[in-house]
Amino acid sequence: MSDRQVQVNIRLAENSADRLKALAESAGLKIGAFVERLIATYSADSSLLQNDSKAVQWKSVADELRGLIGGQEKRLNALEMAVMSAITDSSGKTRITVQPADLAPVEADNDDASPHPADSLPTAPSLADYERQIDEKIIGLRKEGLAIKKIQAALRIGQKRVCKAIKEAGLE
Repeated sequence: MSDRQVQVNIRLAENSADRLKALAESAGLKIGAFVERLIATYSADSSLLQNDSKAVQWKSVADELRGLIGGQEKRLNALEMAVMSAITDSSGKTRITVQPADLAPVEADNDDASPHPADSLPTAPSLADYERQIDEKIIGLRKEGLAIKKIQAALRIGQKRVCKAIKEAGLE
């Protein structure tokens, strides 16, 4: 085997290229040396790179996970709305009813079977009203000159939510 080096050009997705660079850096190697070590340790009977229907299965799993994450975002918004509206009884206990991604009701109750005082309270604002209120708060804080991180901390919400509201308001 010769020690002569040749250049190889490949095209990768940007995130794959970034990951390759990060992995090489974490190993303390340049990208070329990192790839050479990967090749040297590769086993021809490895199932890691089999080109079969498993790739299709992973794609469907990834799509399913995206759907679950979207459902969790809806649940998070509902929880934020419940916490911000503070539906509590005289003992300070909070009762929250949340719809999971499959929309089957999930309820957190006290141990006793008596009706909860929160049952007689007026209903909380709709999710659309809540999101509009959050958008208004984000826009107000941004107009006051607060940075995205400060808005996140003040409202205890995620960066994605803050950036979306700022972008929709044209305050980028």
